[in-house]
Amino acid sequence: MKEKIDLSSTTNTTNGYVLVDDLIQTRNSGEIIHVQSVLDDTECLVAMDTLPFEENTRNLDVGGGKFDTATEHVKYFYKVENFVYDPYNRSVEHNEIVLNNVKQQPVDTVTSLSVLNVILDKQEREDHLNLVYHSLKPGGYAFFKVWRGNSTGIPSVTQSNKDARSYLQEVQNVFGEDNVSIPDDDIGNTIFAKRL
Repeated sequence: MKEKIDLSSTTNTTNGYVLVDDLIQTRNSGEIIHVQSVLDDTECLVAMDTLPFEENTRNLDVGGGKFDTATEHVKYFYKVENFVYDPYNRSVEHNEIVLNNVKQQPVDTVTSLSVLNVILDKQEREDHLNLVYHSLKPGGYAFFKVWRGNSTGIPSVTQSNKDARSYLQEVQNVFGEDNVSIPDDDIGNTIFAKRL
């Protein structure tokens, strides 16, 4: 049995981090993480543990990086088969195999973790959103996590410094207004979108 802890002692900071003093229990897996630092819930394992995965489903992680840590994590904790597509951190051959696989059999979910905030060009973001949309089977969900940087909304060379709400309209343009939401219990880093 996994140890349960009280998360009421955590503090959400203005830049979207969750500050914890010693222990945190991840939302879905129940895993206890011992830390004395700030957790960014927009990347990798911490982000994956904030999402409502269902067992025995398939996920496409767009921009998932060069390592398979998240793939192993969601397989172990959620029994989710994860495919990583990342044009900057995976080979052309790897990405072609993943896209062909997803084209043949669309996925149940797509994760885009800390990606929208690094795509500064609006057309490139639209291309990213269309890839996410067309990778999903009808009824599938996309989960976008956005790192808000310094929260100024003034872009730097690599970060937009905007929160998730800043991208809401762009996501709605692709998925439809009624199919996109920001969860009530979220600190403003997450957008859920459903493909009808």
